Amino acid sequence: MARVEPFIFASAEPVLREKLALVVGKSCNLDLIVDDIKDELRGRPYEIVSVAGGWSFRTKLGVSTAIRTALGGLDSTFVSPGAIWVRRAANGLSCPIRSGRRG
Repeated sequence: MARVEPFIFASAEPVLREKLALVVGKSCNLDLIVDDIKDELRGRPYEIVSVAGGWSFRTKLGVSTAIRTALGGLDSTFVSPGAIWVRRAANGLSCPIRSGRRG
């Protein structure tokens, strides 16, 4: 679980089973791992969902509606600065988001 959850979180696209198997090994039961992650996320404002043959994190419906309303109707391409930072960190980039330059 410690490898699967951050891998899915940091991905901009759904993570396919084949990619996760490279992270945890082909002998691991990914369905059970993802089910454990889903159980841990109950009650939080986000969830892991099956999408396009893989898995992805999504903000729960009621929360995403509130965020769009509060921020003036942002579309579904909105990504928080924190999520961008995590994705950059996962890709080995170490630049501050606000500067627009690599550090």
